[in-house]
Amino acid sequence: MDNKIYYEEGGRWLVEVLDDNTQDEMRNKIKLLDVPKDSKIMCECSDGSNNLIFRHIDGMYSFCVTEKGNVVHLYCMTELSLQPDGLYKIEDDSLLHGD
Repeated sequence: MDNKIYYEEGGRWLVEVLDDNTQDEMRNKIKLLDVPKDSKIMCECSDGSNNLIFRHIDGMYSFCVTEKGNVVHLYCMTELSLQPDGLYKIEDDSLLHGD
């Protein structure tokens, strides 16, 4: 992985050199639309489930089910991070609470 990130700001292209920790964080982040089918996403659900199971993307939203079978639709661009145990964690949990 290149240790630089390029971005446009105010009509100028800028480059930022990333340290090792930032590179590791970026490697572990993924958008929901890139998550493999049947992946588990850590989430405290209102039905008492501890995880969502990602099934597929349907337009701008996903089709997920809780461990108890209730349907949940997350935005397809929701940012997740891959945890060491193989589960995914939602990075911005305000998406879950409506903050």
